[in-house]
Amino acid sequence: MRHSPDDDTRVLHGFGAAMADATRWLHARSAAQAVPADAVARLDQCLDEALANIAAHGGDAALPVTLHFDVSALGGRCEAVLVIRDHGAAFDPLTIEPRPQAGSLETLQPGGLGITLMRHFADRLHYRREDACNHLTVVVAWSETV
Repeated sequence: MRHSPDDDTRVLHGFGAAMADATRWLHARSAAQAVPADAVARLDQCLDEALANIAAHGGDAALPVTLHFDVSALGGRCEAVLVIRDHGAAFDPLTIEPRPQAGSLETLQPGGLGITLMRHFADRLHYRREDACNHLTVVVAWSETV
């Protein structure tokens, strides 16, 4: 199925309902590019975590948030690339040290697990700060034979 490159970019001007819209957009773009369900679920988890962090820590100053989605295939390996760009304060999530695992529920501390989840679900994460914007790239890969 052919698609317009314009469909591969979504701009969010708010949070709340716009976050649900972003999820629907990601699923539609993934379906149009025949991304396997497992890869879509992993991308969705990363998108949810990234948007929740932007909303919580950047707020309205981070808006608009721009999402860009692309899929490529090379030598039997496919990759879906999701770039999340926001205007919030500089924040490189890759510099955050993973939190040690809690020994029990009693010692488990709330919060701070989103970046750990993103590292788990993504095959690669990349961050850069450019033009007063955070650019977080999430890559999920799969074999074409899936």
